[in-house]
Amino acid sequence: MIFVTESWLNETVTDNMIDCSGQYAIYRCDRINRRGGGVLSLVCKTCVSYQVPVPAIFSGLELICFDAINHDNSTRYILAYRPPEFNLLGREYMSLLVESLEFLCAVNYSVVLLGDFNLPHIKWETLVAPQDNVHDAFLNFCVYNALYQFVGEPTRGDSCVDTVLSNDQLIISSLAVVDHFSTSDHCSIDFSVIVHNNDINCNTVSLVIIPRPLTHILILMQQIMILLIV
Repeated sequence: MIFVTESWLNETVTDNMIDCSGQYAIYRCDRINRRGGGVLSLVCKTCVSYQVPVPAIFSGLELICFDAINHDNSTRYILAYRPPEFNLLGREYMSLLVESLEFLCAVNYSVVLLGDFNLPHIKWETLVAPQDNVHDAFLNFCVYNALYQFVGEPTRGDSCVDTVLSNDQLIISSLAVVDHFSTSDHCSIDFSVIVHNNDINCNTVSLVIIPRPLTHILILMQQIMILLIV
């Protein structure tokens, strides 16, 4: 699987342009009427997956959700990007984002929440955050839903702004913050997800943070043919 935040995609870029080989299911949420932003996920078609509809009330958010199914077990993946705003608009955006995540996390199986939330001042090791109705709103949501942050080192400069969270502390293994891709100012995050099946030990998932431009995503697809090992 490949996850990208700040995909910078728009309606002029078709799914076939992203993956001309047809090996991936493509889930995307492009930013409308403005440059930048957006999220993108590519899931190898050897993995059964389907997109989870996001209610229209949350259509202004940059997030996608899909379930990956392995025999009788499902895992929900939620990928989101939050613009770095902390004014009234930023507080309202976070309130709506938390509401959407509460809705999408309300399942009885494992959830993996990942992306760039631009929250550099959360201290995940002590669960402390500024009381600004942005940092603390997201942290309170994570604590209430028992979401554990697996990324324990900086991903952009001296800050940890990228997250891999889950309500299952045993689902993630071999997580590593690695060099950034292309011109991105974020590090990439590689990790494995444990699949509960006698025939499959684990599958490798790569979270790739790419702020711009979208042409780098096309280069990435040429370089990486398959990241999901089954």
